[in-house]
Amino acid sequence: MEKISKKRRAEMKVLMVTGAMESGGAETHVLELASALTRMGHTVTVASSGGRLVLPLVRAGVAHVRLPLTKKTLPALIKSVRGLMRLTEKHKFHVVHAHTRIAAVIAYFVCLRKGIGMVSTVHAHFKSNHALRKISRWGDRVIAVSDDLRDYMLENASDVLPENVTVIPNGIDTARFCPSKKISEKRIVFVSRLDFDCSRAAYALCESADKIAEKFPDVEIVIGGGGSEFQKITRLADKINSRLSRQAIHVIGEVDDVAALLGSADLFVGVSRAALEAMSSGIPVILAGNEGFGGLVDEKRLELCGQSNFCARGCSPVTAQKMTEEVNLALAMSVIEREALCKFIRQYICEHHSVEYMAERTERVYRSLYMGRAPKGKQGGVLLCGYYGFGNMGDDVLLTRSITQARQKYPALPVCALTAAPYSCRRKFGIRCVSRNSFPDVLREINKSEVVVFGGGTLLQNGTSRRSLWYYLFVLRIAEARGKRVELWGNGVEKIRGRISRRVAADALSKCAFLGLRDRDSVREVCSLVAEFGKKAPHILLEPDLAAKAFEESDTSEKYALKRFGISDRERFVAIALRGREKRENMQEMLDFLEALSAEKIKLVFVVMYPDEDLKKTRKTCESLGGILAYPLGAADIQAIMKRCCLVCSMRYHALVFAHSVGTPFIGFGDGEKIRRFCRDHSSELK
Repeated sequence: MEKISKKRRAEMKVLMVTGAMESGGAETHVLELASALTRMGHTVTVASSGGRLVLPLVRAGVAHVRLPLTKKTLPALIKSVRGLMRLTEKHKFHVVHAHTRIAAVIAYFVCLRKGIGMVSTVHAHFKSNHALRKISRWGDRVIAVSDDLRDYMLENASDVLPENVTVIPNGIDTARFCPSKKISEKRIVFVSRLDFDCSRAAYALCESADKIAEKFPDVEIVIGGGGSEFQKITRLADKINSRLSRQAIHVIGEVDDVAALLGSADLFVGVSRAALEAMSSGIPVILAGNEGFGGLVDEKRLELCGQSNFCARGCSPVTAQKMTEEVNLALAMSVIEREALCKFIRQYICEHHSVEYMAERTERVYRSLYMGRAPKGKQGGVLLCGYYGFGNMGDDVLLTRSITQARQKYPALPVCALTAAPYSCRRKFGIRCVSRNSFPDVLREINKSEVVVFGGGTLLQNGTSRRSLWYYLFVLRIAEARGKRVELWGNGVEKIRGRISRRVAADALSKCAFLGLRDRDSVREVCSLVAEFGKKAPHILLEPDLAAKAFEESDTSEKYALKRFGISDRERFVAIALRGREKRENMQEMLDFLEALSAEKIKLVFVVMYPDEDLKKTRKTCESLGGILAYPLGAADIQAIMKRCCLVCSMRYHALVFAHSVGTPFIGFGDGEKIRRFCRDHSSELK
């Protein structure tokens, strides 16, 4: 694991916005992340309503500002917005990071006004209904602390693009939470808030004390935490202690030093961050909480536990009987078994849940967002043009990659895109978007821009539509006439029919400052086109498709993508992407091939690249062949499935690009020119 270092490319100013900084998993997450980023050399300010964790926050060098961020009254909301506005004006933050939903809504309007990038972290399930989905705002990037929370987020926030949600597990200070030399005699520790929504395991642990004491007479149970259920649990503990005629259960209230308490434990019961801290301390952990009972965390259960942020979501409910059985098994482990388990879980935390790992990944999200983000209102910029906003997954990925490349190549310029759905694209991609169908808007944006970019796709062709070709040629000619720098990134150019169309295209392409073409046929077509009309050849570079770079997915995330649809990564399966408007003979050829695969007992998994056109046909075909419909999925999840399958069969071009990017064999179907070129260039079969 890379150590935290102050030697960074550039210092960032980060504002974190959360509710109360009281003891709790999300609050401790803010404390650890802010402290780690400060050690890395960044300037971090936390805005909250205050709490017990403010003092350690300030001691770590993090500035704190008190605002009424836990109150939902109109005066409190107005005060919070005004307070954040003053903060952003004074400190010129690069990124604002919200950690609660109400904080995210407040921060969103401030960031929108000030032109600042915004990140939100989802720490747990949140209440969701139609009204809340409408008013919720999540910003430009979203961080989920586990794979199942990422799925929950995407299911309950329709305006969030899957590629903009990153899974970054909770980070633990492994130096502070480390194995203790002192080993007590049969001490079980439970630490959590003791509110109604998170105290079920505490009740179950108390109720199981009698049975546990029968097998281990000297057992001691320590319950730490405060909340609405504290008095009830205290009375229950007193009743059981009276029955056992000794102080077997200690209910100690709020815990100031969790590390010290864990240092005296033989076994930990609980979930989430507290469970991770116990694992880092080299203590066996039984996952038990209001969301389920996961049992003793060992090598077999570790992967499943991690997918729910060690909260046991999806497991059976916790009961006193289950608690008794699992605690007795854990306490009965031999010294050798215990030492091996403790060493294993400690190593896992150091590799996957250290605070250094969390801070490095979070910093990467910040940089991807604010890098090259120009001040709000700045004139000029990069104007992206393509087949954006129609719901085609491949083109969504092209826009995402074009935005990243524009910010890298032109860091001082703002980015704008011409799309078919400007409002939804603005929320999904975090940039200014205007309607590609509005002639005045297109002219205005071309006039304001400094660079016009065709970001990916086969835009210059009239095989499917003459109107489409003339639209893109119009944008090119107007941009060149206004003296703008025009570039094509990762484009395909097919044979253009008609002498007038070819002449106009040759003239427009010859005046481009840069042509990045994705295949050799496109290079030959452009060279032939400009030579035919005696035009000067532009600067041409053969480069990969913008979507060719693989997404960063952890091994756990890849397996979780399969698990969602009941797919085992150990069985052979084929990923299929159909095209709804394919010719009948091409579709029949693919169906015959899939039936042959099915006869060989190979599982068929269908993915959807363009829901508006493909979903109906895909669902019907999937049902007829007894396959699995993996829908809905984002591009990163589809790529994860393709990485694990043995073959990809596709009528969609970008499904083939995804397969090639992860090294999976593929077969292209259909008579599309771009599919034919891609299969030939990569020595793959074309049906």
